Amino acid sequence: MKKMERGRELLVIGIIILFFSLYTLSPLLDSLVAGLIVSYIAYPVFSRVRKIFKRESISAFLTTVVLILPVILMVMYLAYLVIIEFKSVREVVTSQGFSISALVSPHAGQSFGGYSLNQLNQLLPHISSLSAGTVVAIKLIVFLIAMYYGFIELSRWKEQHTDKVKMKMAENRAVYIFLKSLDTTLSGMLFGYVLTSLIVAVMAGIAYALVGIQNAFILGFLTGIFSLLPVVGAWMVYVPLGLFEIYKGFVPEGIGIIIFGIIFLNVVQDVYIRVKLSKKVSDVHPILIIIGFIAGPIKFGVFGLIYGPLAVGLLKGLFDCARYYYSGEETVA
Repeated sequence: MKKMERGRELLVIGIIILFFSLYTLSPLLDSLVAGLIVSYIAYPVFSRVRKIFKRESISAFLTTVVLILPVILMVMYLAYLVIIEFKSVREVVTSQGFSISALVSPHAGQSFGGYSLNQLNQLLPHISSLSAGTVVAIKLIVFLIAMYYGFIELSRWKEQHTDKVKMKMAENRAVYIFLKSLDTTLSGMLFGYVLTSLIVAVMAGIAYALVGIQNAFILGFLTGIFSLLPVVGAWMVYVPLGLFEIYKGFVPEGIGIIIFGIIFLNVVQDVYIRVKLSKKVSDVHPILIIIGFIAGPIKFGVFGLIYGPLAVGLLKGLFDCARYYYSGEETVA
């Protein structure tokens, strides 16, 4: 009896600790989980790099850098924006004569009522942008760290438990079907997403070069990187380029860039190319692929690019597992 009561007490304590831990880690939990998922998907790449460099730490670092180069460039861009916002804050402070010494002086209340409220209203947009950029940068850093250690820990875990896992999978075919379907769907959808962005980069670079834009292929590469980002997308590059060409007097070229971007760099790549590439590898219905790539970023932001395909993969795995139970039909090799 005492043993049961002690077990209940430990269960309650465990639930409280788990709730507290999840609540504390929740601001960065999405970044942590996303990094671990990507390390699992990209593990074959890590394995090939490790065959060359042997050491786990070096291989994990190089694989992380290669796979996440667009994110690194994005962090640099965010850092640039943070610096710009910081300069804007300083300029506003300087131009308005706002000083900390005035706030801590004996007449701080009077000065605050006189003019500081208006000054703070001008500062708030810049401070908000500065804070948002800092939070995103921190999340991306946690994402990179989670991916790095995900490669290392997964490598060690596979070395110790691969044989046991294979035996368990052989005993329970349904579990194998579920996990295999999840792995194929998730890998296929993300593979299609990244490959589509590379196609966008090439198409954009060629189009910019034909119009005569300087540094066309560098701008094409940036277009491909931005096409990875939800909501933002490739239009963040080709629309300003087109408008700038129009401003310089090259109206047909500018309009042509914008029309080409809308049709081929957004509509065609989102609705056709990305869906076709993902379906070819994952064998998921096009509607689910589109919903996964749209709903994930809407709900979770940037990391929704991973959570959207993960949700679709879980549904696909559950469906394949149920089909095996009820009909004995297997859809995975």
